[in-house]
Order: sequence, then structure tokens, then C-alpha cells
Amino acid sequence: MAATKSKKRKNIVDPPVVPDTIDVGTSTKRKKDKEHVDGCHASDMVVAHNIAILGLVESVKNLSAKIDRIDVNVADKVSEKLDATIQAKVDAKVGLYEKEIMEKIAMLVEDIKNLKEKAYVNIHTDVANSNDHNSIAQEEDDDSSNALCVVKKEKKTSKAMETKVCKTIDVNKKGKKDEVPLKKVKKEKAIVIPELNDISISSKDWQQHLQWEKSEKCREAIEALTSILVEPTRRRKPQLTKTQQWPFVGNSTVKRIITGVTPSTVSYDPFAKVESEKLTKVMDFIKRDLAQEESGYGEFSAKFYLKIMVPRNVWPTENYGWLCDSQLAAAMLMFHRRSMQSSSPYASRRIAFLDRWFVKSWVNDFEKQDKNSIELSDMYSKAFNGEYPEQFVTGKKWFKDVDSLFLCQNINGNHWVALHIDLLKSTIYVYDCIPDVMKAHKDLQEEFRPFTKMIPLILNKMLPPTKGKKFEQQFALRRPKNVPRNDDPGDCGVYSLKYIECLAIGCNFHGLSDEIIPAQRMKLAAEIYEEVDVEGSI
Repeated sequence: MAATKSKKRKNIVDPPVVPDTIDVGTSTKRKKDKEHVDGCHASDMVVAHNIAILGLVESVKNLSAKIDRIDVNVADKVSEKLDATIQAKVDAKVGLYEKEIMEKIAMLVEDIKNLKEKAYVNIHTDVANSNDHNSIAQEEDDDSSNALCVVKKEKKTSKAMETKVCKTIDVNKKGKKDEVPLKKVKKEKAIVIPELNDISISSKDWQQHLQWEKSEKCREAIEALTSILVEPTRRRKPQLTKTQQWPFVGNSTVKRIITGVTPSTVSYDPFAKVESEKLTKVMDFIKRDLAQEESGYGEFSAKFYLKIMVPRNVWPTENYGWLCDSQLAAAMLMFHRRSMQSSSPYASRRIAFLDRWFVKSWVNDFEKQDKNSIELSDMYSKAFNGEYPEQFVTGKKWFKDVDSLFLCQNINGNHWVALHIDLLKSTIYVYDCIPDVMKAHKDLQEEFRPFTKMIPLILNKMLPPTKGKKFEQQFALRRPKNVPRNDDPGDCGVYSLKYIECLAIGCNFHGLSDEIIPAQRMKLAAEIYEEVDVEGSI
């Protein structure tokens, strides 16, 4: 047993040795090549997949942009359609309302006409001694058979009035009536000038004004004015090129420019109609103020604007629309503010507008002083330097920075005129729409003595000695003759403001007449409300 085990141990076979290199067969090599090809193919698929995703993202972006553009186009088309539809409906509504309003206006005009005709009936014979230039005297002679027949004539714009005189013979003696040929007799037109101060209005008239402003007639008159106010017929508006537009004012083919004056490049027609938006604003304010219980008592209420804008034919009394100091002060403040704008409509920067209240204080101060030794207060020094009054501060000194002064002045206690003070020429020009109020030049000089005498004193005091020019004499006074006239007295305040406005712009007065005054009244009221804070300014 022992020998056998030993022998078995000796015969144990050693394990096979694996060689360092293994001979790879054909099948094994083919398998590995296949695995390599499969890996490369998978990588190419990933790249292709990424490229497809990127393309898809780009397509989505392009599609989104196209959708956005489609939305904008659709919105624009929808907006255009809506605008056209709305405009068509608005036009239809406006046309419907316009027809109704014109019918009401026609009825209102007819009623006014009937009232005027009734007012002219049954004229009493005592009217013969009145100063009314619209009636003709009537006389009767009891001792003779001759009779002077009176003919009621409608109001004319000419200065001379014609009367028709017919001489009849007693019917009892002749049995028939013989008529002598008509004889024309010229009668000089009587000038009736209204009192302009508020204190001249009686308490009875004041109460009547308030009642009328609260009545429905006032509202109907205002509404009718906005519809029937038509600009007077003028020449056809020329079609001008851009290089021709600014020298022309309004729609007149006349080149309304004062000789030697270069007008402003800012387009502004002093005689154009009021803008509808501005008129709507002031009318809304008037309606709101009249709706209040205590309206009409304050100076800065609906009454302030109604006195300006209501035309003559609808005044409740003959003195309702006379402009007072308050209206003139507001207009002058508006002119001053326009002159201080960067784009001013005025022809020159060397002009200044004087406050109405300052002018009134000036005249009162002159009347109180001894004319042989006039003392100048600090008020005049500040005004000379453009520092007074507070709302009219310009910082411009007279003679150095300012050549022309513009102001409105009341003469004879009942009439407004416009003044242009030329400091360089030592001359004051008076623009008067009714010269018959004060015909004598001597009386006119006395009326403007506060300016002709005191302005040289102010200049001598304030100008530096190096100037070398002393104003020993008073300023000269001139009243131009060829200016538009107010044939139907009562609008002298509006005329005076229009004179000043045209002179400042650099255009003449072509187109200014009684015919356009109703339109200019409404324009003045609307512009004051738009440009001046009346309640805090005057």
C-alpha cells in the first residue's frame, strides 16, 4: 500500500502552461470587428439625432416668429376695420343730430326775427326827439295842411341816413292827394357810446343779467352760437407751397404784412375762427358754473366769459356785452404770456405789454400830482426794468431791450382805444375804432397827458448818463386814420385788442370788421380760458 501511494504521487502531471500569445482564429476576429462597427454606428445615430433636434428647435422658432407677425397683421386689419366701422357710425349719428340742430336753429332765428318785427311796431311820436340813429323824426303841424310822413328804416352801416319826405295837400280842398318828388336829406349818424365801467350798470340791470344767465334762453343762445357761427365769406383760400405759407395770414390772398416788419415764422391768424376744442372747454365751464346756486356773482365765473362771447343780437340788455377792465386785463396777460414763449407768434422780441391795472394806477397817480413837479415812485422804475407788476415780469429794460409798448386805455370815460408807444421815435400811436368820440386833437392830447409827459421823465431818470440823450419834450401823439371802424358801437374793447394783436404779429388790419366780431368774441373767451388762469391772475 505504501509503495503504491508513493508511486502515484510521482506520476502526477504538471498543469499546462498558457503561452503569452494566443493565436486568434478567424471567427474570433470577425466577432471583434463586428463589435467595433456596432459602436461606431451607435455614435453616428446619436449625432444625427442631435442634429434633428436642433433643426426641430429652429423650425419652432421660425414658426413662432411667423405666428407673431400674423398676430400683428391680423390686429392691424381688425383695428382698421373697427376704426372704419366706428367712423361710419359716428358720421351717421353726427349727420342725424346736425339735421335736428339746424331745424332748431332755423326756428330760433325765425323767432328772433318775429320779435324784432314786433319791437318796431307802434313807435311813439316822442321818439322823434331821441338820439337813436335807427329812427327818423316825426312832426305834425296842426295849423297847416302839410304833414311830414315818417318812414321807419332798417339799420344801415353807412354814416349818412336818408329820409323820405312826402308832402301832401289837404284832401278836403283838392279831393285827391298829390305827391311831391322825393327829396333826399342827409342826416349825420349819431354816435351812442356805452359806459364801460361795472359801476355804471344799475342794480336792476344787474339782476336782469343774472336772471337771464340762469334762464333756458341763455343756454339755447350759447348752443345755437356754436352751430350757426359761420365765418364771413372771403376770397377762396389759395393753395400755397411751403415756401409761401408763412408770409400769408389767414385765407386771404393779400400779403398782410406791415412794411418793414418781419413776421414770426409761427403760423397764427388773428381773425381765424375759434378752435372747437377750446370752445367746448369754456362752454362746459359755463354750464357747470351756471348749474351752481351761487353762480354769476363772482368776477371769475360764467358771467365773465358770457360778457365776452355773447353777440349783440342776443344781449338781454343793451349794455350786457360791454367789456370792462377785467376782460381787458385778462387779454393783455394772455398777450404777455405768448410773448414769453420760445415759439412766440409775435414779429419781435423787443415788445412789451402793459398790465391794465398798472396803466390805471399810472393815470390815477398822474391826476393826483402837481403837473409842474411830478414825482416818480419806485413803481415806474420797476416797470422800466421789466420787474413790475409781478405777473408781467420780463427782465427787459425799456429802450435797451424793448422798443415798443402796447396797452389799452379808456378815454372819455366810455370808450376803449389801443396805444402803441414807440420809444425810439418818441411817438404814441392811438388806434381808435370810433374817432368821433373825441374828434379834437387837443382833447386827445389832454387825455393821454399821463403818457406823453411822464414817459420822457421816466427815461431821463432811468437811462444812464452815458447815453447822452435827454428827452426834453413830450412824446408826440398820432392817430392813424385808415383803421377799421366799429360802425355799430359797443365792440370797441374787442377792436382795441385786435389792433394790438395785429401790430405785435406784424400784419395789417385787413379783414377786421363788425361782421367778424361775433366770431372774434367767442375766440377771445375760449383763448383766455385756455391760456390764462383767470381766477388766480386778475
